[in-house]
Amino acid sequence: MDIRTKLVFTLVAVALTAMLVFGLIANGTAEHRFRESTTAQLDGLAAFKEAAVTQLVAGWSDRVGLVASRTALRVNLAGLKREGGSQFAERIEAILVDAEAASPLIVALGAYDTMGRLVASSGDATTLSALDQPTVGQSEDGTAVRFTGVVFRGSETPLAIFVAPMLQEGERVGVLRAVLLTTEIEELSGNQSGLGDTGETIVVVRDEAGVARVLHPLRFPPDGQEGSGFTVGAGDALARSLEGRPAEVMQTYVDYRGAPVLLATRLVPSTGWGVAVKIDRAEQERPIAEFRGQMRRLALALAAFAILFGTGIGIRVALPIHRMAETAEKIAAGDLAARANISQEDEVGMLARTFDGMAEALEKQVGLLSEYRKFFEVSIDMLCIAGTDGYFKRVNPAFSRELGWTQDELLARPFLDLVHEDDVASTLLEIEKLAGGSPTIRFDNRFLCRDGSYKWLRWNAYPEPESGRLYSIARRTGVSEASS
Repeated sequence: MDIRTKLVFTLVAVALTAMLVFGLIANGTAEHRFRESTTAQLDGLAAFKEAAVTQLVAGWSDRVGLVASRTALRVNLAGLKREGGSQFAERIEAILVDAEAASPLIVALGAYDTMGRLVASSGDATTLSALDQPTVGQSEDGTAVRFTGVVFRGSETPLAIFVAPMLQEGERVGVLRAVLLTTEIEELSGNQSGLGDTGETIVVVRDEAGVARVLHPLRFPPDGQEGSGFTVGAGDALARSLEGRPAEVMQTYVDYRGAPVLLATRLVPSTGWGVAVKIDRAEQERPIAEFRGQMRRLALALAAFAILFGTGIGIRVALPIHRMAETAEKIAAGDLAARANISQEDEVGMLARTFDGMAEALEKQVGLLSEYRKFFEVSIDMLCIAGTDGYFKRVNPAFSRELGWTQDELLARPFLDLVHEDDVASTLLEIEKLAGGSPTIRFDNRFLCRDGSYKWLRWNAYPEPESGRLYSIARRTGVSEASS
């Protein structure tokens, strides 16, 4: 892998690593902020809806209280209690009819005597007759209104039942029962502001049998479950909200559609109803998914930029290095005059100038070496490099011309094997002097030729004690002698 490719990979790796670290930090921060904002949003909406339901119920109680507080109604109930007579019942009925007409939410009103018998009514008498006789404690004052339950009527709007005691001069004279429509709860649950495309407000109550049911139509009702009265399972988080144990805001709750949702619940103390606010988890986490998508696109863009930038930097930085590498290859191939010729003023430029200087010095040294080698090869004198170990290390062609031995033969055997036996002792002594660092001047001995004759050679040698090398020149003197 060349340096340019390494630079590109390095820059891309650095960019992607930095992006990964940034993405992890940003994603973690975003998810934390998302959870905080979702918790605050759902908790705030649940509190708002609970307050709205409480306000609606308080308004219904006020309506019932206003009817129960009518003086004429209490006076006639007192007269009926003391004297009896149909005229009191007729007057009570007229008052109830008038009160019912004044409020579109009131379905039926019933006035009961102290024995719990229905004295007069208005509106839906069937609903009243289906209810148990109302009971109100003696200790309750004449203005207290009490919510007693909800009546479901199939898919029709459920009814809320309230009772209020009626006192005349401190004496209980009867009980007023009011049956009201819960249409305002439907309107409240139908307002999906702040809940997006999948959010929903659900009000859960217990019916006459104690079963948890939804008080209004669902936003996404299952098939065959149109209208109010959807039954909630006993272990459901919605049902648990009726027990005053609201579910954790961030709890993943699978709703009636089978969809995972985020849920927050509240309990309405005045009625015991549960109020739940939920939104699909997928919708609520959509901004996080979009953020992750943006981070992926940004990572790809950064990677592309890093590749382009790395390629540019790689070309700028690696080009002179490539040129020096090519120059080195030319020099290695024999072109000693090749130069990188890079003039940029930076570390690479300084390296290139140093490289060219080394190449120039190498060219000079190789030139000198070539001259010395040529001198060694063409010299008429016998030139050699020997060692104090008794072996030739290198000999020039003059040795073969004079002695007849090939260069390989001369290098393969101790040169003392070629010295005349009468000259061995003096030759060893001379080698010892050379090993001690003393040069040899005009030393003569006889060397064996390949044809068996001996030739007198005169030696001049210069030692290099640290390496044990002997640099010697020999020249034939005298005449050849035959081998004895």
